[in-house]
This record gives sequence, structure tokens and C-alpha cells, in this order.
Amino acid sequence: MHDANNASPINFTIDGQSFTTDDATQSPASLLAFVGFDTASYDLMQMLPDGKPRKFQEGQTVHIENGEEFLTVRKEASVA
Repeated sequence: MHDANNASPINFTIDGQSFTTDDATQSPASLLAFVGFDTASYDLMQMLPDGKPRKFQEGQTVHIENGEEFLTVRKEASVA
């Protein structure tokens, strides 16, 4: 997660754990993989300033800003 064109490090959290990146534009899958979560089993969500969660869909772009908070959410498993 490094982009030499953007010199300012961006600090953010996922599940309360702090991370830093130089790449402000990511896919949900790349952020999940960065923190060691299986993209087939987990989704990425963001806590918005109004306290509401925002769930990212595959194919969306995540624009990370300094201090943002994200969460991992386990996908529901189907019952056979």
C-alpha cells in the first residue's frame, strides 16, 4: 500500500487497530487483505461521522482520509 506520488502518510483504523498508508485510494478487498482478512468471508465497513455504518461493495473504491475508522464484518454463512 504505497504510492510514491502521495508523500503524506494517512493514519486510519480497522477494528480499532491503527494502520498507515501512502495510498489514499484502495479497494475494499485490498484493505481487508492488508489486515489479514479473507475477502470471501468478510466485508469492509466505515463508521461515518453521524455514527451510521457504510458497507463497501466489491468493485467500489475506498478513499481513505486521515483518522477514518473502518470495521470488518463477517459475511453471513448459508446453512445447509
